[in-house]
Amino acid sequence: MQNYYMSFIVPVSQKPNAAKILESICKYFDVSPEEIKGKSRKRFYCDIRKVYAKTCLQKKIIQQKAANEINRYHSTIIYEASKVDEIREVKNMFDNFINNY
Repeated sequence: MQNYYMSFIVPVSQKPNAAKILESICKYFDVSPEEIKGKSRKRFYCDIRKVYAKTCLQKKIIQQKAANEINRYHSTIIYEASKVDEIREVKNMFDNFINNY
């Protein structure tokens, strides 16, 4: 018998996780995971982190796991995800990524 995530909907093997989301985002934006995990405060990398945070929360990833994947605190994930809708450029980046994810 196969284990299922969210009762009967998705097999566990297909369950989204923070690592898969990070990998997808890195491919989509053509950056390395190290650049996202790094301490750079360049706008481009910060915006990608916001897209990552919003995606993780939307896909119901545990905040601490999402934060650990990019070497941040869970409160950072909550804050960055909340800023996506306030910043038009980041919202466009997020919408484009989600539509292609």
